[in-house]
Amino acid sequence: MVAELQQQEVHPNKNMQHGLDLWDRVREYDERSAVEDFTTVLTRKQKQKIKLQQVLAKQPTKTHSRGGTHQTAP
Repeated sequence: MVAELQQQEVHPNKNMQHGLDLWDRVREYDERSAVEDFTTVLTRKQKQKIKLQQVLAKQPTKTHSRGGTHQTAP
C-alpha cells in the first residue's frame, strides 16, 4: 500500500468528522480493490437500467398492432 504523507484534517463537528473518516475508508477500500481482482456491485437503479436495456433490445422493431398498412375487409 502506498504511504501517504497527507495530514488528516480534524473537523470540529463530530458528524462531519465521521463523514470525512468514512470517505477516507472508502477511498482506501477503492485503492485496495483496484489492485485485487474486484467485482463491482450494481445499485438497484443500475440493475433496473440494464434490465430495461435488455428488454428494449429484445423487442421487435415493427408490429402489425402499431398501425402499419393493414387493410380490413369492408
